[in-house]
Amino acid sequence: MVENMDKDTLVAAFADLKSRMTSGSDALSELGFGKDELEDETYLGFTFAEWSQDFQTRAKQIRNEEKIEKLYAAVDIMEDNLSEEDRFSLDMKAVEELL
Repeated sequence: MVENMDKDTLVAAFADLKSRMTSGSDALSELGFGKDELEDETYLGFTFAEWSQDFQTRAKQIRNEEKIEKLYAAVDIMEDNLSEEDRFSLDMKAVEELL
């Protein structure tokens, strides 16, 4: 469910989920029930721990994607500043790897 969310949507959805789970726990307490008296609270069939793990995984993917974008931008800048001699050397290295 969270695999295609962008950062803003991910944060908003996780905040909403935390709010739902917290309000459920608060309601249990206010009504005088102990957490151990009821089954684990779930949302759409998954526990908070399962949801949290999915959100953490997606957040890590987003951070990695952002880092990759920055690295590609850095490579572009470095390639723009290569001398003709350096470009030729890299091309020859690529040729050697092909052979």
